[in-house]
Amino acid sequence: MKKIINIGIVAHVDAGKTTITENLLYYSGAIKSVGRVDLGNTQTDSMELERKRGITIKSSTISFNWNNVKVNIIDTPGHVSMVRKPLITQGYSLAEEVANSISHGIGLVFGIVGLVLLLVQAADTNASATAIASYSLYGGSMIMLFLASTLYHAIPHQRAKQW
Repeated sequence: MKKIINIGIVAHVDAGKTTITENLLYYSGAIKSVGRVDLGNTQTDSMELERKRGITIKSSTISFNWNNVKVNIIDTPGHVSMVRKPLITQGYSLAEEVANSISHGIGLVFGIVGLVLLLVQAADTNASATAIASYSLYGGSMIMLFLASTLYHAIPHQRAKQW
């Protein structure tokens, strides 16, 4: 049986989730060129409104093969208004929403996410901590990617220039 890796990409609005997805697809050889959100030509933002506004409105999945491994990526919305409100009012975090969406809501049953890429920005500190704590309940792995803007705001400007 072929090995399968499921990756959920979770982050604040405009953190670069769809851009990361596009680059994973490109560097795996699944696509010939990287789509851009601002040009409305990404693989996962397929709704007309998503392309027009440059935001992800609904979670979408896409798969590719890499080194004899099937990789499933879930590109999630960053806007809180796009996450189901009943779950938010019940105290569920975004990480729990992603796990729930994968197992119930998008027509594909993967079970629990194997890996979450959590894109961290300076403004995300509390949301990131919540996502990490919640996702650990599922026993999943998490990779935190600190974006350049995070480093720029988190360390003195003199050191940021050296990066």
